[in-house]
Amino acid sequence: MSADETLDVARGLRREVLRESVPPDIFVTGPDYAGSVGTRVLDIYGDGALDFLRSIDPATLAKGSLLVRGDAPNVTAYLCSLGNFKQERQTGMICTDLAGVPRPPLPDSLQLSRVQVGDISDPRLPTTAAFAAAIEAEDGPPPGSMLPAVLRMAARPVQLFAAVDRGGSIQATSAAAASGTTGMLWGIGTMHDWRGQGVGTAMTAVAVHGAADLGATTLLLDATEQGESIYRRLGFTAYGTTVEWHTRR
Repeated sequence: MSADETLDVARGLRREVLRESVPPDIFVTGPDYAGSVGTRVLDIYGDGALDFLRSIDPATLAKGSLLVRGDAPNVTAYLCSLGNFKQERQTGMICTDLAGVPRPPLPDSLQLSRVQVGDISDPRLPTTAAFAAAIEAEDGPPPGSMLPAVLRMAARPVQLFAAVDRGGSIQATSAAAASGTTGMLWGIGTMHDWRGQGVGTAMTAVAVHGAADLGATTLLLDATEQGESIYRRLGFTAYGTTVEWHTRR
C-alpha cells in the first residue's frame, strides 16, 4: 500500500474504533472528523473539519484532545490561534509481516497471563483496577478515565494480556483487536517499577501475535516518540504523522 492508501485505511479503522469506544450520545462524525468534543478524543482528517471546529466554544474544545491526521493547514492555523493548545507529534506506523515479529521473553519474575473479558467487566474484581492502573501508568490520562473505553472495546473480539508478578499483581498489559484483516493494538502500559527492562517490548509483541490470531494481517498504530523505537524493533515502519493537540496546563 502507498502512504496515502495506508492513511485511508487507518482513518477508516479509527472511525470504527471511535464509534465503538465513545458513548453514542456524545459521538459526532462528519466527512473530515469523528469522535467526541470536550470529553475524550476528536479525530481530524482534513480542513473540511474547520467550520465544525469553529462552531464549538473554544473552552469546550479545550476540555478534550484532538488528533490531526494528515494535511490540515487551516485547522492547524486555527488551533494555533486559540493559544491554549500544545502539540505532540506521533508517527503513524504499519506492520504487514505479523508472523515475522519476534517474541522477546518477559523477565523471569513475570508471567504472561490472558485476561478474560469478564474479569475487567466486573468492577468488583481487583483485575479491573489493576488493568486500568497499568494502562494509566504512562502518565497520560487521569486516573479512571481509560477504563470505560477499555470496557466498551472489550465488547468486540479482543485478546487481552497481562504480565503478572510472583505476588499475583498485574505489572503490565497489552491488548489487540481486529476489524477484518486490519488490526490495532491498545491498552499497552507498564507500571513504573518495570520500565526499562524489556517488558513493554515483550507485551507489545504478544499483542501483535494476538491480533494475528484474530485474523489480522496488517497492523496500524500511532507511536509516541518514546514508543516508536519499540515498534521499529518489532518490524513496524512509518507511513505518516499525527499531531495530538492538548490543552496547556
